[in-house]
Amino acid sequence: MAKPYGLLKAPITIPLWLGWLLINAYPESFENFIQYNVPYSKFPKEIDKLCGFQDKRKPVIRVNGTRIDS
Repeated sequence: MAKPYGLLKAPITIPLWLGWLLINAYPESFENFIQYNVPYSKFPKEIDKLCGFQDKRKPVIRVNGTRIDS
């Protein structure tokens, strides 16, 4: 009699093994993929208060080296 968990073992382990093989074969590519495709996380506003960044500043526009305050 066949074991029921044996039917699911190959469809799960083979793609995992192939992914592990690709990650180890091209580690720089995998690192670059993670670096550029993972979105930035937003920090809580409490951290801004602790660091003194709660006040938003006006943007400074520079055109050809001259400063334009808006």
